Amino acid sequence: MEVVERTDRRLEIKITRCMFHEFAVHLGIPEMTPVVCQIDNAMFNSYLPEEMVFDRGGVGRRIADGRHECNFIWELRCAACPPDPTPVSNQSVPCSTPPPEAAASTPAATVARWD
Repeated sequence: MEVVERTDRRLEIKITRCMFHEFAVHLGIPEMTPVVCQIDNAMFNSYLPEEMVFDRGGVGRRIADGRHECNFIWELRCAACPPDPTPVSNQSVPCSTPPPEAAASTPAATVARWD
């Protein structure tokens, strides 16, 4: 695993091995790997959907698609967050994440941050 980018708004990692893909190939059913990838999409995009988006960085960017790596990108998508020069999406929706100066007075469990 390699951390590609880590900012206040965005976390991108890259993996070069997928145990799900390796297992599916071992069983002779590699076509099942994209199903697991869709579970990632559903799971990550259902957690705080108003505040965070999960993306792969484009179509065909998975080991399941024949690439040598998978990208995982999580991005906060709220108006209170600092600007990100390379957003995953152009959406900007209001959210409950306080601006950085208010984060110090907010309990950590209610702040959607990477740290």
